[in-house]
Amino acid sequence: MKKSIYSVLDTVAQEHGNLFLLKNDQLASKEFGTAVQKGDSPWSKHPSDFTLMNLGEFDTETGKISQDQIKVVATASQFVENTQVQQSIQSTEKQ
Repeated sequence: MKKSIYSVLDTVAQEHGNLFLLKNDQLASKEFGTAVQKGDSPWSKHPSDFTLMNLGEFDTETGKISQDQIKVVATASQFVENTQVQQSIQSTEKQ
């Protein structure tokens, strides 16, 4: 089975965090977004500094790692902005 390799890039430190494997970009984005929206991580405290990156692919059967290109999947800022919009909508609905 092939899984994508992900890491969160800290643009201030100019380095990638720990690698993790997931099935696709949508799942990685969902997991990253959940972590950002919890509000207790560096990602949520400094969202403009962090970007979720797809670094390549890992074949779990052969052990082969391949890379066509590194690509941006999502930024932490996107999830903070989405949370703020949702909170604003909910606040307006309560009034």
